[in-house]
Amino acid sequence: MEPQSSSVTDFSKLVRTMPDGFEFGWKFYPPEGVCNTEEHSIMEDLQSDEKWDEFLAHLISNHENVNETIQTASLIRTRGYREICESLAKGEYKFSDPTRIEIPKPGKKETRKIYTLKKGKDIREHTVVRMISWLLNRYSYYFSPNLYSVSDNDGVRGAVNNLLSILESGDKYCYKADLTNFFNTIDIDIMMDDLYSSLDERDKDIVKVLETILRNPVVRAIGPDGNKIGKIDDLDKGVMAGMPFAPFLANFFLKDLDWILYLNGISYYRYADDIMVAIDNSIDLDKAEAFVNAYVRSRHLTLNPKKIERYEPGEDFIFLGICFNNGKTTISDSTLKKQKAKLKTAARKYRRMYERGQVTRDTATAMMVRWVGNYHYGSDYVPYSFSKMYFPLISSSEKLNSIDRYAQECIRYVYTGKMRLGGSKEISYKAMKLMGYLPLVSAFRIYKKLNRSKNYSVAEEAR
Repeated sequence: MEPQSSSVTDFSKLVRTMPDGFEFGWKFYPPEGVCNTEEHSIMEDLQSDEKWDEFLAHLISNHENVNETIQTASLIRTRGYREICESLAKGEYKFSDPTRIEIPKPGKKETRKIYTLKKGKDIREHTVVRMISWLLNRYSYYFSPNLYSVSDNDGVRGAVNNLLSILESGDKYCYKADLTNFFNTIDIDIMMDDLYSSLDERDKDIVKVLETILRNPVVRAIGPDGNKIGKIDDLDKGVMAGMPFAPFLANFFLKDLDWILYLNGISYYRYADDIMVAIDNSIDLDKAEAFVNAYVRSRHLTLNPKKIERYEPGEDFIFLGICFNNGKTTISDSTLKKQKAKLKTAARKYRRMYERGQVTRDTATAMMVRWVGNYHYGSDYVPYSFSKMYFPLISSSEKLNSIDRYAQECIRYVYTGKMRLGGSKEISYKAMKLMGYLPLVSAFRIYKKLNRSKNYSVAEEAR
């Protein structure tokens, strides 16, 4: 579906008053005639063994985390979900208090809070909620084509490629914004009103299930040091980042903003909490920025002032971890920093294993090399990888060299206990390669060659 052509100068007609006292003149919904065509309600499908088998096939075909998929497969094949689903259908089941985990951000003092219903090896509640989240995708027609945090729109790759095609003219003014702690600050009252008014009547019982989970004030808290804090009240947790349904709800919460900008022909890109607008002139960019700001305030959200940026035509800018520079794309400095932080964390882990006598020095080093390979190129147990994420998006290996050098330093640290630049008598670059180390720069060259021949099996070829 192509955007309707519309003059951006008529932008102010979309609101009654703007920006103070902001209200919508109307709401936007999917095209007429588009609706939920599923034969059964979500609650009915939760009772269907055939639907659960279909869900498992989806997990396997999409290369989900292998360890969790094995656990999920066992639960589904033994029909271990039935008790919970039958109790939900009767309106009797009450989910456990979720666990809130604080995870330190790499290289920063802040932490991010994620939530889970997993209880050790008991993943029944977590799996049932995953199933509900998967079934909610029948309402994905509410998502506009300029929302890229959904698989149908090709994710980050789709956003970057489409943005690049818009920027080819070299005359676009851009506005970039980021929502502060988006998932965990979503207003639940507004969220529930949206769901109750938008989903089919037959699925209102599932909305009630979600509401019960989200409004539960009690969490089992685990601090950033990994120590258990115990049960505490957590009243402002939004849609609970980390929960399986959180991405769907976060996408759903801003659906009207997405549709309004799309239907008015605005070059607009949203990936979860990241927003980018590209327009022909600075005056219309002012209008678009004011509109986005007003909408965000109306939803009781906050933009991160440190991440609001405006760019002149041809000026370098960063979006979704990619640096755009006159048609050339590289990973951003912040992405580079995050990759190094992850490498350092892994190196410390394997060095500690050696120092505690858990493994030999050679074994610890080999484990680090294997970890680097899995992290960079993926494996059966690590389906998501750096190369899968970034190789399709970048046109230059410029910053890959820096990651390679740091990865080699981390491998040497595991072996020697010291971070060293350049070569080392104790463990040479040649020795690393014999252990299976493959630098990103070499793998990227292979990827570009395979890409030109329309062969995309880079991970296998790189190995």
